[in-house]
Formats: sequence, structure tokens, C-alpha cells
Amino acid sequence: RFNQTILETLQAQALGEFHAVVIVDVHARIQARAFEEQVGFGDYSTEVIEGDMNNTEVWEQVKEACSGVASPAYVLGSDQDSTNLKVAMGLRERYPAARIFARCFDESAFTRRLAREDGFEISSVADLLRSSFRLHHRTWFGGE
Repeated sequence: RFNQTILETLQAQALGEFHAVVIVDVHARIQARAFEEQVGFGDYSTEVIEGDMNNTEVWEQVKEACSGVASPAYVLGSDQDSTNLKVAMGLRERYPAARIFARCFDESAFTRRLAREDGFEISSVADLLRSSFRLHHRTWFGGE
């Protein structure tokens, strides 16, 4: 899944720059177990919260899990772009210093404007796929 890919990338490129990871998903325990088996968690604390990102009680649990973290980073990777964008905007209001990354299937002028105005990053699945295909299947795209 998308969040597993992001966490694996963070571990490979920014380990030591973060000290805690909170996984929030309706299937968080299953995802955490799969990540542990396939990749393995690094040297940081991990909190697993099973629930729907639209549920305010879930965010109370996240708030508790992140207490004492000066500048948290959030990676919002649900399968619903509208949920990711809504949650990103809400997090920005509550945590002005946070780093926020929101998954969307394909970036648009609208999502770019929202991200720019509310100060969060968009991670486009379509862009990641295009980059991966270009890198690994160059002959399909006119390369060698």
C-alpha cells in the first residue's frame, strides 16, 4: 500500500530525522504486521491505531500518541482522495508546524491550489507510477 511505500522510503532516506511513526487505518494492525515482516521497522517508536481517518476519536488517539512531538509529520494515504484532503486541511489548522503529505490518485489544478493555500504536500499515485514505468520500462517509452 501507499503508506508502506512512503514509510520504507523514509526509513531508507531519512532515518534518524524522525523518532515516531503512528499508523492509522481501518486495517492498521494487518498493515503494521506486513510491514514488519517484509521490511522491518527502524529504530523509532511505532503506534498502531485501528480506525477510520474520518472519525474524530481516532485523531484524539493520534494526539495522545504524538504528545511531546514538537513538529510531527503526517502521511495521509487512505484510498479516498477527498478524505486525505479534508484531513490535511484540518491538521494544518491544528498543527501549523507539522509536515503533511496527502495522497491523491492524480494531481489536478484544484488539489495543487488546496495544497499551496493550506501548506501541505500532494503525493500523486499516478506520478509515482509514471516515474516507475519510465525508470524500469524505458523501452516502452522510447528509451533504451
